[in-house]
Amino acid sequence: MSALWNVAYDAGMGIGAVGFGTVADLTGYPWAFVLTTFLMLTALVPARWDLTAARRQRAMGREDQAVAEEGQR
Repeated sequence: MSALWNVAYDAGMGIGAVGFGTVADLTGYPWAFVLTTFLMLTALVPARWDLTAARRQRAMGREDQAVAEEGQR
């Protein structure tokens, strides 16, 4: 699993550098950074969903644990 993560990370670094260079060549550096900013902002949406889902799962786990402890009394 660690090797897969490393391959994806390294590939992303290479593809990202080539992609940014291509965009910078076509639009200039200021617009390349603006476009990169918008791309990164769109990545925040699924990251926020994942964080919210993880918090919900932890909260549900605590509720299940409280119910189990109450049943043991």
